[in-house]
Amino acid sequence: MDIKVDGHIIKSISEMPITHLGKKYTSKLNEKEQTECIKQQLKKDLRKVNRCQPTGRFRCWMVQNMVIRRMMWPLSIYNIAMTKVEVLQQQITASLKRWLKIPKSFSKNCMYSKSTKLRLPYSSLEEEFRVAKARNLVTLENSRDSCIKNAGITIDRGIRLNTPAEIKEAKERLQMQVITGIPNKGKEGIGFRKRK
Repeated sequence: MDIKVDGHIIKSISEMPITHLGKKYTSKLNEKEQTECIKQQLKKDLRKVNRCQPTGRFRCWMVQNMVIRRMMWPLSIYNIAMTKVEVLQQQITASLKRWLKIPKSFSKNCMYSKSTKLRLPYSSLEEEFRVAKARNLVTLENSRDSCIKNAGITIDRGIRLNTPAEIKEAKERLQMQVITGIPNKGKEGIGFRKRK
């Protein structure tokens, strides 16, 4: 028996998946298909960038500022395990090394490091993914709507990612910075350096 609203037949989710705010709901109600779609989309985007006329660092800029930014929404709305994100990161890193003519043996830690003297202007997909998950959790926890705040929504999948613990650690670091204040160097007077 078909359900009709204003003469239109309402199809079941098995016949026609529902898409809302970019998130696709299928009859299986798991996110394996979506993870595979993200993987295929990344391969397609990297192929497009590889076929572009600009070479080397310009292609890397395109990946950093266009491809990764485009991937962040699906990675934010689906519960994807960190191991899957690491596989995506390997594909991106391999492409960047090839375009920059960096040896394959070059460590990815050196490529995305923010503390070394020689810093490349690239951010890791894994780091962006962690930031997006933390942003989502803080948004849900600090929501004005009590239903959302108390819903107990989990945003992590797998054992490699523990967003609540990372947020707690970051808050503790900020509290410690407030307690220690701004340290002076040498013979600087109190209040000489301003907090940035």
